[in-house]
Amino acid sequence: MVELTKQGIRVPEDISIIGFDDSSYSMMTIPALTTIRIPAVEMGEKAAHAVLDAINKKETPTDINLGPRVIERSSVKPLH
Repeated sequence: MVELTKQGIRVPEDISIIGFDDSSYSMMTIPALTTIRIPAVEMGEKAAHAVLDAINKKETPTDINLGPRVIERSSVKPLH
């Protein structure tokens, strides 16, 4: 976003930007960065349970949806 500003491109007026992983730095940018948050801890827990189930020869769900979440901040222009 710094380079866009240097080039005279305004965020979000001229271009919308979205990041991935929702790091703590996302809130510190100007404008604050809209991001996709993934449930990393839950993903690890589900993976560990699946491994343990496989070791213990238990049936494990084959389809697990943990769904990412959009964290809306200021770097994306509203659609309306």
